[in-house]
Amino acid sequence: MAERDPDTGGGEGAEAPAAAAHDRAAVIHAGVAVLSWLHRRWVLFVYGLLAGLSLLAAALWLKVDTDPSRMISPDLSFRRDYQRLIAAFPQLDNAMILLVEGQDPKAVRTTAEALTESFKARPDLFSHVLAPALSPMFSDYGPLYLSLPALERLTAQLAQAAPMLRLLAERPDMEGMTRLLGGMLRQKPSALAGSDGLRRLFTAMSEAVRTVQEGRARPMDWTALGGIEGREEPRRIFILVKPRLDFSRLDPAAEAMAEARRIIADPEARDGRGVRVWLTGEAAMNAEEFSTITRGAIIAGVLSFLIVSGVVLLGLPSRRLLIAVITLIIIGFALNAGFATLSVGSLNMISVAFAVLFIGLGVDYAVHFLLRWAEEARMPPNDEPRPLARAAAATGPALAMSALTTVLAFLAFWPTDFVGMTQLGIIAAGGIVIAYVGTLTLVAAVLGLLPRSSRLVAPRKEGRISRWRHLLPAKAAWRIRQAVTLLVLLLAAGSIVFLPKVRFDGDPVNLKDPAAPSVRAYAVLLQEEPRLVQAVSALASGREEAEKLARLLKDLPEVGEVITALSFLPERQTDKLALLRALARQLPDSVRPRQEDIGHKRRIAALRQMIGLLARMERLEAYAPDLRKAAGALRQRLEAFLQRKGKDKKAVAALEAAWFVRLPELINGLQRLVRTGPLTVENMDPALKRWYIAEDGRWRVEAAPARRLSTDAEMRAFALAVRRVAPQAAGAPVEITGAASVVSRAMIAAMLLALGGVIVVVGIMTRSALAVVLALAPILLAAILLLAYTVIFDAPFNFANVIVLPLLLGLGVDSSIHYLHRAREAASGSAVLDTSTPRAIIISALTTMGSFGTLWLTPHRGLSSMGELLTVAIALMLLCTLVVMPQLIDWAVRWKKA
Repeated sequence: MAERDPDTGGGEGAEAPAAAAHDRAAVIHAGVAVLSWLHRRWVLFVYGLLAGLSLLAAALWLKVDTDPSRMISPDLSFRRDYQRLIAAFPQLDNAMILLVEGQDPKAVRTTAEALTESFKARPDLFSHVLAPALSPMFSDYGPLYLSLPALERLTAQLAQAAPMLRLLAERPDMEGMTRLLGGMLRQKPSALAGSDGLRRLFTAMSEAVRTVQEGRARPMDWTALGGIEGREEPRRIFILVKPRLDFSRLDPAAEAMAEARRIIADPEARDGRGVRVWLTGEAAMNAEEFSTITRGAIIAGVLSFLIVSGVVLLGLPSRRLLIAVITLIIIGFALNAGFATLSVGSLNMISVAFAVLFIGLGVDYAVHFLLRWAEEARMPPNDEPRPLARAAAATGPALAMSALTTVLAFLAFWPTDFVGMTQLGIIAAGGIVIAYVGTLTLVAAVLGLLPRSSRLVAPRKEGRISRWRHLLPAKAAWRIRQAVTLLVLLLAAGSIVFLPKVRFDGDPVNLKDPAAPSVRAYAVLLQEEPRLVQAVSALASGREEAEKLARLLKDLPEVGEVITALSFLPERQTDKLALLRALARQLPDSVRPRQEDIGHKRRIAALRQMIGLLARMERLEAYAPDLRKAAGALRQRLEAFLQRKGKDKKAVAALEAAWFVRLPELINGLQRLVRTGPLTVENMDPALKRWYIAEDGRWRVEAAPARRLSTDAEMRAFALAVRRVAPQAAGAPVEITGAASVVSRAMIAAMLLALGGVIVVVGIMTRSALAVVLALAPILLAAILLLAYTVIFDAPFNFANVIVLPLLLGLGVDSSIHYLHRAREAASGSAVLDTSTPRAIIISALTTMGSFGTLWLTPHRGLSSMGELLTVAIALMLLCTLVVMPQLIDWAVRWKKA
């Protein structure tokens, strides 16, 4: 064993215990490696058996829990509030939202009605289906939803049309229509000056003539009369669907999503005519996110394996050594999967990345061990297992310290409320222990079975790093390294100004693939109807409390709209009902059934008389231009019809039927309209009522923001304002801001815990304060530069990548430990560059970067951001370890000697 450099120690008193502890650890590691080498076939058999059992256990019992709500501890107050809300209104949780929109309101409504019925036909997959705009309540009580002035205008128009309706109800045939026109012409033109209903009637009659003439008769829409077509149909209708999810399955929403897509794609469910259907909502986005994550994790795992294998192949002195590395990766991954099954039982949206973590990190231990073994194999005596024992004794203590610090970094999230990251930390920590133990046992056993390569026993050549370093004079190389170190220190000092701007993006939607259809639909929904996705809800014990809470919420400037069950009841119902009662006395009760068919000749005579009446109306300038134009268009249609179809009795009878077949529908509808009773909570639509009044009588009070919440600060201000009035309010803004606070605190706590653990471990094992400072300095520099990177390149922390800083601490200190450990054997920090340690650090860093870099390429923005920040972090750590740390060691040595 080479003599340790006393200048990097903590003094002569501290050096002796540290050296004794180091020697005991070295003996233990050497003994384990030699025993594994001697009993290599048994070791491989045991590992193979355990790997097989682990894979079997994972295949049978390892689940994937895609419920994002379980990423945060359920014991937090805002999580308990949400669970209380969902217990009362389960249809609000993991719902789908269908957005049906188009330019033709009738086509939109037809499509929405067909979709609603199709979803309701599958109660086994969808427990709740509601399209509020399609509720029959709005058609049955339609007049009450008009403003009082609008209803006054409507009743006035109907009163004006009442005589015409009574006449047509008495004679629903062509002769009755002729009498109606004759009676109108006998009136003063001023009597029809304010009515647009007659123009609409002529237009509807003309359209019916056209359809009959073309052989595809379509009944006339009598709602055109007097402008009584009702309230304007919307061009956008929302359908709320609650799918039945099974979180015990690999993809809980697979069957429901497949059926939803089939229903949407079914041509029979669409009216056509430019109607577009979007599918979004929490359930839809989570289902597509699961697909994205699964696909990305598999691709990343395969690419990671290939990249790591390639880097190791190029970095190791013999290709045969790659067999040992691949064996550790494959068997270690199987054991890690088995450990995940036993320890946590399920994978979440974050912990599915454990495979990439194991491949990228687990191979580091084997690389350090194998390169040191290759170095020792060139030094006599080199008959096995002596080189193996020397390599294990030299690297074992450093590997143990590295494994311990990395495990501490992964487990730093354990005491926090961030359950999702805690699970990943537990699985990854188990993987690190597997990689550490496997390096000393499994890799040693594989080495015993590999034939000895002549390259490994050849005289030692100068290393690549040493050759590159010696291309320049020593003083010039030292100056360059010093200049780079000073530059890094200056950049780190300048980066401090960016630290207050580091932010955490708590919106889980920003983690999803932006190209996913549900995410694109959500963006449209957020832009057009933010109330549907950014509202919060509070529970009230009953109507009185709900009304009181609604008044308090309406007074908040942050709140734009408050909705309860009462919001669906029309205002000023007493005044409106009085108007309708007065109108009821003027309208016909029903359409009198025809006693006899007037026959073909009388129909033709009526049509010819009608043409004459229309011609008179067209010529009289006292009538409005639009009315004269409509009368002229109808006259021309009738003349053309008589010319082409006048002798066709069926065609003429079909025209009469097209004009009058839906007249009873109009009269009956008007009678229902004028006999409308008051709408109360008790008789409102039960399906709609269930979304705002629970079965146990509790009311839901929904508060929507005054404007779209575009930033974290706006969302937090809205959530805080509402919860000051309603402390138990829950919903997306409360969930997002609450989870963001939890994760931010967890990140800080985990960083401090990991830092404290590393300081304690390195301090106990080295018994040197200076060694602790030198080990942490590169990591702290890299962390500061990484934080500045997140601000400059707008790569904020999120739920997926918060593990980066604790992991940087754990991984960065590994390289520092290996470098310091070798520096204590060498004469100085610079002398380490002539050993295999820098090469091992570079290979380890490249394998880790290559592994995490594959995550960067995945479409899932959460995993991608994790890969991005980890790749940048490892690159910064490599720079600080191989350039800054040697310079810091040299400065420390010079300072102590001075």
